[in-house]
Amino acid sequence: MQIGFRRLFLALTTLAFAASFAGCNEDESEPINNDPKGNEGKPGYAEGCRHVDFKDKKWNLTDKTEIINYLVNGCAIGEYYRDDAFMKNSRQEIGDACFCYGQNCSMSGYERPEQPRVIGCDNVPEALNGAFRSCFRSSDQRENNIYPAIYFPNGLCTLVMTKCTGAEYICGMAEFGDYSKVDSFTSCPGGNVLASFNMNIAVAISATNPHTATLDVRICLPACEADSDCRAHGEFDATIGAQSQIKCIQAENADKSKSAGVCIDQRIVTDSSIGVVLIHDGKDEV
Repeated sequence: MQIGFRRLFLALTTLAFAASFAGCNEDESEPINNDPKGNEGKPGYAEGCRHVDFKDKKWNLTDKTEIINYLVNGCAIGEYYRDDAFMKNSRQEIGDACFCYGQNCSMSGYERPEQPRVIGCDNVPEALNGAFRSCFRSSDQRENNIYPAIYFPNGLCTLVMTKCTGAEYICGMAEFGDYSKVDSFTSCPGGNVLASFNMNIAVAISATNPHTATLDVRICLPACEADSDCRAHGEFDATIGAQSQIKCIQAENADKSKSAGVCIDQRIVTDSSIGVVLIHDGKDEV
């Protein structure tokens, strides 16, 4: 499957959305290191971990435990992934934690929306009615004038499709899944909630030259009744360097006739006038 990952030479200006996604596809572009330097000594990363230069990295590991230990010791991912919550107890379903392993996990130091191998989402369908399996991860590039920051602590397995309007070079990277099938993507498996929200992306190339796009995101989110039902609630987000603000919020459908709880950090829903819109409450899914 190929999913709109084009205009690679413009990648550095399309990082706001690309930095948060990991899907399940390979790409022929030049591989770039997926563990930016500077994580040594940061909270959430293993004590004594050391960055591994790209030329010295190993990409042929197959055992999950070996991959995790290798990336944790190399400061590429947080120590969370060595805990039993991920190693032994994860269901590998929608809402569970995940990460990427492979040569093409990033471009110029930023995580890509298309990934060679996602670990942690084995029980999520690879595709469903135009939505693609993805691993959303946190990203904060505001210091590089890329907005918004994105909050998915320790990754989020999901099914997603997006539609983008605005700056073409942003949309060329941010469109994900097959949105032409949006009318067929009407529910999520496993009792999860189908919802949508808008994300406003801004890339400030200069103080007087901002470029923007709006992303319509249709996504499967974990159902909940309380914050404690959300896997990532209260987890430490090593990428952001702070405690997670994932909470159980109420999403209403368009005519306000129905609502359902979903686990999400509302800070990524940048269009607050619309908020998170309920499409299907996860009950009696098709």
